[in-house]
Amino acid sequence: MKTLFWIGGPGRFDAQALRDWHIVRSEVRPGEFFSWEDCVCRCQGEPDAVLVGDSSLPPFVLGVENFPCPTIFYAVDTHIHSWLPFYGQAFDACLVSLRDHLPLFTRARGGRLPAECVLWYPPCAPALPETEVPPHFPDMPKEWDCLFVGTVNQDTTPLRKRFFELLGKKVPIEIRTGNYRTLFPRARLVINICEKGDLNFRVFESMGCGAALLTPRIRNGQEILFLPGEHMQLYTIPGLAERCFPDAPPLTDSMLESMATVAADNAEKAIQNILSDEARRNAMAHRAWNEINSFHRPVHRAATLHRLLENISPAAAAERRRHAADIRARYLKFMYLLWGESLPAEHPLKEAYMRAALGKFPHP
Repeated sequence: MKTLFWIGGPGRFDAQALRDWHIVRSEVRPGEFFSWEDCVCRCQGEPDAVLVGDSSLPPFVLGVENFPCPTIFYAVDTHIHSWLPFYGQAFDACLVSLRDHLPLFTRARGGRLPAECVLWYPPCAPALPETEVPPHFPDMPKEWDCLFVGTVNQDTTPLRKRFFELLGKKVPIEIRTGNYRTLFPRARLVINICEKGDLNFRVFESMGCGAALLTPRIRNGQEILFLPGEHMQLYTIPGLAERCFPDAPPLTDSMLESMATVAADNAEKAIQNILSDEARRNAMAHRAWNEINSFHRPVHRAATLHRLLENISPAAAAERRRHAADIRARYLKFMYLLWGESLPAEHPLKEAYMRAALGKFPHP
């Protein structure tokens, strides 16, 4: 059986769908990095493929341009981190969460990867309990009319904070943190907001828990996967879709206030409309849950990954290694130097980034 070393996250996959592959998982601690020798050590032998999952941490697998096996990068937060497409060029293939960002990783935008090696890999809902065969709709007693589960912070999510301040004056909103699996089913309506127009995990998690969902109108394939009015209801935040790139200008106070005000007005109307029709709301929640079960559980994403693993040619890894010095010079060196310069002298990654920039990790 072949070995896949999966480093980092997010880690929703279905081992049964990844047939013929033994999965070795490793989480990443801040300040930790992996070389090829570390991969071999963790797998107790050379892995047949390595997958690096975006963990919203600085790059933590170094020297990957020289790895002898097929390599895959799973990029999630491309709306936040502008360096991810550069890092992705050191791999043989990339899985990209946000559909509009696929070209950032390809030759169309100055990369080295052909379009067929960059695949859309949207989020998914968590797996259903193994005891639920067939799955049962989570029809729990409702405690709240409208629920949001997540952090609301002025420093990191100023639009979200102002939006809920304004919306809370119009309709009751329950804001919670904690285990969304126990919270979402207890709400008549779950409201979502994505600070930068990204298709986030909350969309899939809420519908996968049997909740009716109200979420902003965005791009990134949301309306390819789900039909407005059938699987979810939408509200509008002006200018949100255009903010889904790291180089989007920062929001001024006046822009934030305008966006939050219009969004709260639009959301209030949608909430009142949804809550006024229980039968339509419940039907929407059931359709969404069925759609998630059919297409957006870990078993479905794992099937996509399995096809990719089976189709990556060993020649791709050999070709990458032949061009490793050029890949490092064109895509990695400046990024590593910037990360290295930004860290204090005692940071464990500082020297590692300097070595990576110079290609001084031992070649396998």
